[in-house]
Amino acid sequence: MAGPLQGLRIIEMGQLIAIPFAMKMLADMGAQVVRLESTQRLESYRSDSVYKNDVSGDFWNKGANFYEQNRNKLGVTLDLSKPEGSQILRELISVSDIFAENFTPRVIKNFGLEYEDLRKIKPDIIMVSSTGYGFYGPWANFGPTGPATEGAAGLAYQTGYLGGQPVMSEIPYTDYTSGEHTVFAVMTALMHRLKTGKGPKFYRHLSNPGHQFHNSRSP
Repeated sequence: MAGPLQGLRIIEMGQLIAIPFAMKMLADMGAQVVRLESTQRLESYRSDSVYKNDVSGDFWNKGANFYEQNRNKLGVTLDLSKPEGSQILRELISVSDIFAENFTPRVIKNFGLEYEDLRKIKPDIIMVSSTGYGFYGPWANFGPTGPATEGAAGLAYQTGYLGGQPVMSEIPYTDYTSGEHTVFAVMTALMHRLKTGKGPKFYRHLSNPGHQFHNSRSP
């Protein structure tokens, strides 16, 4: 049975959880998600939770957590440092609806994949960007993980014992919550494009859900 997002194509340049989790949910709803990986650097989640901790052979194809976040997706490996790799990516973008990434602003700028660059390729492209600590300021180019952003947002002070030390949660709440927020934002962006013909760019950062959790715990 066709999903509600059938016919939508997404190029995902994601890593770890936040963007891959969000794009997985969109893929579950019928979108065609093409996941981009590097030929030069292994996605770190491929080596996480390897079956029976066996790192022999092609262990990078045995990571349970990696497959949990990347079901229902197509995949392509490219070397973006080479002109042919960069050209293939741009050809994919030219026939896609959404470009989603969760690298630091510095990396995206170096690859020439900022919003204005994408609009020259596909004028109505929707761009989804996710970082750890926002896109401006001294922390903008810090590579984040969910647990690190929980600490930075102060969330770890609410998950321990009263008067005790900060305690990290069992799962990275900011990763998954940010991913859910991203899905809502994508739906809004699609409605905006349908009405105006323009594809917007929107930002998410992992520390933001951590800040929002404080509101529900405040007296």
